Amino acid sequence: MAGRRLLVFGLVAAMAAAGGTAWAVTQADNAPGLPAPTAGIVAQGTAPSGATYTISGIDPQQVGKDPSDAFCFEIATPAASGQGCDPVPDEAGLINGQPQRPSFALLGSDRFFVAVAPRGVDAMEVAVVGQGNAVRSRSLDAGPAGTLLAAIVGGRMTGSRDPSASRDYEVRLLDANGRSVRAVAMSDPGE
Repeated sequence: MAGRRLLVFGLVAAMAAAGGTAWAVTQADNAPGLPAPTAGIVAQGTAPSGATYTISGIDPQQVGKDPSDAFCFEIATPAASGQGCDPVPDEAGLINGQPQRPSFALLGSDRFFVAVAPRGVDAMEVAVVGQGNAVRSRSLDAGPAGTLLAAIVGGRMTGSRDPSASRDYEVRLLDANGRSVRAVAMSDPGE
């Protein structure tokens, strides 16, 4: 249990380093106690590494949030897990007056990008800078918060011992016609 709790805290630090909207980041108001109990499975699948993953919802009220203001979740693989909350952006796609940035979780060699879709956004694409194909998001039911966009990108394990495995990403939010509404630059933690 202590090892799992440490992994959760480490993931929140990784999410914070990437500028996402995890509890440890300024776009979220107060950091709740971790880990919070999950309230049901939102999605399951196989990540690019071949590991299975589960995205589970967390009752936002368990962490002091209103369900219409944030979608809280846990992402779990056999090796690691982490929890976070994505605030619901306002009409202009802003959170606390700042442009929305997706949450970023690095679990093993898989990178999970997650965001509540702002008005006028139907999908999210994540591309590794300098490489060809972009990964398109899945759209998931986020209850009163709306639609959760989740994209998973594979890669090598990264860390301070091998900084060459770190990569930069362009995350684009797309409208119903596939046009870019907003682009955000992100990087693996530690860059």
